Amino acid sequence: MLFSRANAQKEEKVRIDAIYVCHYHIFRPWLEYKIDIKNKSFWKYDASISSKERNGSTKNEGYDFVENFTDDKVVSFLSDADKNGFNSWEGKYNNLNIDGGHKWSIMIAFHDGTVKHIDGSNQYPKTWEKMNLTFKRLTGENILKM
Repeated sequence: MLFSRANAQKEEKVRIDAIYVCHYHIFRPWLEYKIDIKNKSFWKYDASISSKERNGSTKNEGYDFVENFTDDKVVSFLSDADKNGFNSWEGKYNNLNIDGGHKWSIMIAFHDGTVKHIDGSNQYPKTWEKMNLTFKRLTGENILKM
């Protein structure tokens, strides 16, 4: 799937293979999502259901399968993500005035092997809510909400 990513001189189209989203509770992963764009599938791990942390070396990286996406849903998601500047989000969003609270991370894996890491603590990109709606249209879940 194509997604536009700003290059130093120009904007070019690149392929996203997957997006991983994680929410933390008491400094440990609590809710984890894998949005596999390449294979058009959605996976989830919920630590409140399992008694142990997700094991990335096991089958399906320890995620539970949720659903497959249609081509139309994936194309719509990528278009909306581009409009919301998802790939232009900064690497860090931290409000150091709040201790505890909501800690989160996002990893975007590109087809060329590069990876973009974004994380935050009690602070969010300007288009966070718009992207939550974009993720919800794709997956049916509030991916960016804890």
